[in-house]
Amino acid sequence: MIQAIDQREKDRGAEKEETDKRIDALNSQHMKEMKELELQLETKKKRLSEELEESQRALNELSVTSKINTTELEKENRELTE
Repeated sequence: MIQAIDQREKDRGAEKEETDKRIDALNSQHMKEMKELELQLETKKKRLSEELEESQRALNELSVTSKINTTELEKENRELTE
């Protein structure tokens, strides 16, 4: 009977070790996936920031062009009304 109890304890110990190994493997896999996701996020953030900056530059250029055109049209309009 003591041998049976000892055997069960050994089996439980082996099962615990196997479970711990599985948990460690899953944790490792999870950490690797998280690092990959963080890298993807940083890459997308950088790309989107660059696109936003480019869009803002283009908008500023359009705004300046629009102001120049408006000023020229106002000048022409004044000359025509004089």
